[in-house]
Amino acid sequence: MKKILLFSIVVLILAFLSPSHVKADSLKDKNDLTDLALANAHGQYTLPFTKENIKSTEISGDKNLVFRGQGESGNDLIVKFADANIAKNFKDKNLDIYGASFFHKCDKVGDNTNQCVYGGTTLHDEKLKEERVIGSNVWIDGNQMKTELIRTNKKNVTLQELDIKIRKILSEKYHIYTKSSPIRKGLINFDMKSSEYYPFDIYDLKGEHDYEIDKIYEDNKTLSSEDISHIDVNLYTK
Repeated sequence: MKKILLFSIVVLILAFLSPSHVKADSLKDKNDLTDLALANAHGQYTLPFTKENIKSTEISGDKNLVFRGQGESGNDLIVKFADANIAKNFKDKNLDIYGASFFHKCDKVGDNTNQCVYGGTTLHDEKLKEERVIGSNVWIDGNQMKTELIRTNKKNVTLQELDIKIRKILSEKYHIYTKSSPIRKGLINFDMKSSEYYPFDIYDLKGEHDYEIDKIYEDNKTLSSEDISHIDVNLYTK
């Protein structure tokens, strides 16, 4: 009980110390997105693909790992990376996959239907002894809402996994990808214990199709979960 109380106090202190109350002027407006883009974003961030302890012995097109029969319903799974070295480093190792997936425009590598994921890959054996809980401060128009919690048991976690987990909460609670929601702009900051941070404009979608939306994760950016301080979310209705 004391541990939970201390954690809550730390999150509240960080909420006031962090440069979180950003101006909305430079952020993308939800009203500029098509209905198709919003529908695909909602699907991608509320229905992630997850698979644990799988191994690939096959690389396609230099940068793609192929997992035969490991997709949904026995489909072949293709995990795509921005760099060939990432694929080579993960080949023949036990892996966990957590990411947004798509079927349309997914490369064909056999007779089966293929399912694709950009990045979202970590080593299966690198787990924490105790689950890491990351506090997420949420503001709407500068007013602080209930703190949300993100959990991971991975020593190294992809930015994609964290991003999907917080956007899933925001989608279910504040309906951020629904036209009828009053939320029009938003920014997510993943703040490290150092001065580093990783921002995502939640409406800066790189296209209206799922295979375009997901491509931002192809670098497989990974963070040490112990080095993550907290997450700041700023939502705006105007």
